Amino acid sequence: ARWRPHCLMAERSAYMPTQPEHRPLPEHRRRGPGYLFLDIDGVLLPFGGEAVGGFEFPRRCLDALASIMTAAGPQVVLSSTWRCDPHAVRAIREQLYAYGEPLASISLVACTDPSLHSERQWEIAAWLKAHAASGVDVTRFVVLDDLDCVDGKANQRHRPMFEHRCVLVESSEGLNDRDAEAAIAILARPARRF
Repeated sequence: ARWRPHCLMAERSAYMPTQPEHRPLPEHRRRGPGYLFLDIDGVLLPFGGEAVGGFEFPRRCLDALASIMTAAGPQVVLSSTWRCDPHAVRAIREQLYAYGEPLASISLVACTDPSLHSERQWEIAAWLKAHAASGVDVTRFVVLDDLDCVDGKANQRHRPMFEHRCVLVESSEGLNDRDAEAAIAILARPARRF
């Protein structure tokens, strides 16, 4: 069986000091090139193929993420369920650090609220609204996910906020150069209020 992070309330509270915090960003991060909401399963860790029996991110997926970071320099916000497990977050950090720059500098301090477990779109929308309410400019963002955050009945709730801001990654392949180019193009567009 493939290892999957879990989010049981008792375990989460025991690890709170070491997991990423859901908090406003510092003042120097309030204005910048944008935000990248990052899923792990299906994005950096494809299902099937290379991912069978482990959770090492394929180099090609990391290369694609590195190209986004180099071209656009967004603040990464972990939106994956991996955010709920400090061991999983540590494993992500280790692989990003082992890759080297520009991925080694990704802190993973920012994440969507670990207590929210609903639709991915709703979790990201809650983060965006909370940060916008505290004065953070969140008008420029991209979502990298293998879950559709635009279409479908559940996504009607915040569809206008997410239209033309999401890259739907093929989960069996993971993040690739085409996805990276699409993400860079989204981050390069003029900021748009939601």
